[in-house]
Amino acid sequence: MMIYSITDWMGLVPVVVCLIFAGVGLVQLIKKRSLFKVDPDIIILGIYYIVVIMAYIFFEMIPINYRPILTNHPRILPLL
Repeated sequence: MMIYSITDWMGLVPVVVCLIFAGVGLVQLIKKRSLFKVDPDIIILGIYYIVVIMAYIFFEMIPINYRPILTNHPRILPLL
């Protein structure tokens, strides 16, 4: 259970990094008052994040790989 807890918290590290870059981009946008004056690398990274989030939502809504559902059917022998 400790390993599960560690990996659960480690999964938040990429989210924090994304939020840091989003904060940097927002600060640049507020200071420079124009989207065209924000670093192009941060804009490209933001577009990449949006594409990844949209792909995640797409694949969560539309199952690509159907998994078999095990039932208690009388013809299925129980595993011993």
